[in-house]
This record gives sequence, C-alpha cells and structure tokens, in this order.
Amino acid sequence: MPDPPRALDPPGPTSDDAADLEPSSLEPTRTEPTRTEPSSTEPASPAATPPVEQPGPAIPRALADAATPAPPNPTDDEAQDASAHAARDSERGDREAPEEQLAAPLGDPQPSLLPRPTPPVEATAVVLTALVTLSFLMFLLIEPTQRWIALFGVTIAALGTDGVLRSARRRPIDLGLDPTPQLFLPALFALALPVFIEHNAHGLWVPLAGLAAGTAFGAVVTAEVHSVRAHEPWLARAKLVTTAAAYLAGFALFSLTYSFELDLMPAIAAVALVAGLLSIELLRDAAAEPVDTLGFAAVTAFVVGELRWALYFVPIDGHLAA
Repeated sequence: MPDPPRALDPPGPTSDDAADLEPSSLEPTRTEPTRTEPSSTEPASPAATPPVEQPGPAIPRALADAATPAPPNPTDDEAQDASAHAARDSERGDREAPEEQLAAPLGDPQPSLLPRPTPPVEATAVVLTALVTLSFLMFLLIEPTQRWIALFGVTIAALGTDGVLRSARRRPIDLGLDPTPQLFLPALFALALPVFIEHNAHGLWVPLAGLAAGTAFGAVVTAEVHSVRAHEPWLARAKLVTTAAAYLAGFALFSLTYSFELDLMPAIAAVALVAGLLSIELLRDAAAEPVDTLGFAAVTAFVVGELRWALYFVPIDGHLAA
C-alpha cells in the first residue's frame, strides 16, 4: 500500500526576508514562561503545580456553610480528653477501692466493705440497765415496801429487753425470728432478785446488793443480745451467763416459796411455772423447733413440780430445799 502523505514542514525565512527585517526587530524579546499542564503519564508534584480549581455549579452560601464541617475546637478536644481521663481514673479507683478500704485503719473515715463489728455492749442495754437498777433501789430503800415497784420493774425489764433485741438484731427479727423466748429470763430475774435481797439482806448490804443485782441484770440483757443467732461471736460466753442467771433466778424464786410459807398446791404451781419458763431459756436453740422446746419445757415443769411435792414430806426447807 502506498504510504500516507506526510505533512510538509513550514518553510523557513529566506535571505530576502531577513534583509527586509528592521534592526529593531532583531532585538531579543522577552518571553514569559508559559505554564505547561502535566502530562497524564507523569504525576505532577503538588509543590510545583498548585491544583487548578475547576469551575462548578453555583451553590448557595447557606448550603455551603452547612455542608462544610466546622474546624475542631481545641477546647472541646481538651474537655473530651479530660472526661476520658476522669472516667479511666474513676474505673481504676473503683477497682482499687476494696483493697484500700480493707487496708485502711480502724479510724479511717472511709467506709469499709467488711461488716461493722458488733459492740460488746449496746447503748440501749446500758440505758435499760440504769432504769432497772433504779427500780431495784427504789423497791429496796423505800419504806414501807411498795410491791407495785417490783411489778413495774418487771414490766420495764420485759419490754426494754424486747426493744434492745429489736434494735440490736433488727435484720434477723425482721426475717421472722421471734424474740419472745428471750424475755422470760430478764423478767423473772428482775422479779426474783429484789424480793430475794429484801428477805435476806440487811443494813448497808441492801443498796450494795441492789447495785450488784442491777449490774447482773445488765449482763443478762447483753448476753441475750449475743445469743440471738447461732453464729454469734460471743455465743459461748453469752450462754454461760444466761445459764448461770437462770439457775440464780430459779434458786431465788424456789426459796421464796418457803419464805412466803405457801401451801402445797400453790407452791407446786409456782415452782412448775418458774421451772417451765426458765427451761425455755436453757433449751432455746436456733436449730430447734419451737414446738419441741415447749414440749421439753412442759416435761421439765412437770418433773420439778413433782420434786416440790416430794420435798413437802422431807424435813428440809428454805435455801437448802431450793
């Protein structure tokens, strides 16, 4: 096939044309550099050639301002960083708080996660002890003897012990624990000791015995508080105190049946009733059913009543018989 025709080069200037040129035209002329577009094959450097803005459709200014994101505010960033650091510190503090609280001394104001230790003596028990001791002294020192003071002291002892137990052991009682069996010993103790002292003490021994009886009553109330639950830390000592107080109150009341010279049947009834009520305290156990405790108390009352009937025919009385 024949070759395509080539484009002819433009003819250069001839000698005649060069002669016709003026000298001024031969002076060099300044040529401004022209900007060349980078070719598609070689990427242009961004520093060498600034981007050329392409004209586009006109956008309203309000829409442009709304579409353009605002530059980040350094104040907001600092606030976000501060809140993030605070959240991390708070989380780390929550994790470290138990160890710090456990290691804190007893006088540290921070609350401890461990249960607060139970005080050996409740403040309400101290107030009740003071009131009952005052009633003991009034009964022993006021002449003539006012019997209603003894009954008033028994009422204060029973109701006050109930209040002390409910305030000191509120949770187990709210869960259904009945504190009634623990009221018999303080009431009988408050009844027996003043009357027993009145019939057996004289002179300056009377107020001293009254103060000692009031202190012993405070020990009984404190022991009742520490024997409410089966896992009390002072349970063994509390049981020792309540058992000794039960035998002391029983001895005082049994001997008073001889001091008052009661007939056989009233004496048997009084002794059986006292023995049954005190045996509830001795047989009281958190693991035992109340019906079983009442059954054992009834058997104890029957046996002690029979013993009192048998002692009627034996030539002994008073403290020895009690």
